[in-house]
Amino acid sequence: FRDARGANADLSFSPPDTSMVFVDGVNPTLLVPVVGPTAGMYVFGQTIRFTATFNEPMIVVGTPQIAMTIGSTLRHANYVAGAQTGVLVFEYQVQGTDVDSDGIVVASVISANGVAITDLAGNTCSLTFPVLNTSGVRVDGTAPVVVRLTSSTANGTYRAGQPAGGINLTATMSEPVVAGSMLMAILDTGASVMLTAATAGTTLQGTYTVQSGHNSPDLTVVQIMDVSTRDANGNALGSTLLPAAPNNLGDNKAIVIDTIAPLAPTVVSQATKIRQPVLTGTATLGSGESLAVTVAGSSRTPQ
Repeated sequence: FRDARGANADLSFSPPDTSMVFVDGVNPTLLVPVVGPTAGMYVFGQTIRFTATFNEPMIVVGTPQIAMTIGSTLRHANYVAGAQTGVLVFEYQVQGTDVDSDGIVVASVISANGVAITDLAGNTCSLTFPVLNTSGVRVDGTAPVVVRLTSSTANGTYRAGQPAGGINLTATMSEPVVAGSMLMAILDTGASVMLTAATAGTTLQGTYTVQSGHNSPDLTVVQIMDVSTRDANGNALGSTLLPAAPNNLGDNKAIVIDTIAPLAPTVVSQATKIRQPVLTGTATLGSGESLAVTVAGSSRTPQ
């Protein structure tokens, strides 16, 4: 370089501080294999987890995914943790409709899902990995629910202590549950009845003992609560909603609970010299009730 007079330009300069300038042209590497879920049965609400390890810290923008097929349904394990580390975690939570009895199938690639996975310098890498053996990863997201509440006790009116042995209460489940499964049924009388599966199956039973102060014009269940209901794979009770009509107790039975004693009759006072006077009065009786009148120690049946 020369100026207009032909003199050479001085091209020397003081170099800038480059101590914090780094150059990285090396693409990161996805180490294999990606770690998938351990073999076993995954039930409703449980997590299916994958771990992808890189040879250096990675930057994640957005939500990358790992696709998998559960039964015949496509699902995705979403990225949940690991930014600026070398270990990225992907998770999927089993839903109520997920069922797979012969092992899920996992795609052998991390989908960037329209975003980016890079190292700290912005270098990208291949996100494919060898096919995982997930034949032992089975799924059952179907939880048992109560589909019917009824009783083997005959229809009728019962007072405190009746009938002998109490009133049966039976719950039918949507699928078999293990022996010892229990749920609590709350009746409209205010009583709580524990229902238990004596053996593995769809039936839980309990006994309601009528107590003084319990009353109902049509005995029914107003609430159910899970205690320890489990299906064979470990799913807990899926819902505490009552079964719709006609499958609640009050819909399919006619059991009346009446522990209120009838009021003493109102007798019209009479002044008479007749040796056998006639007393008149009124009394309100419930279904199945009768009235006896005692006069001077002797019982009489009103007409």
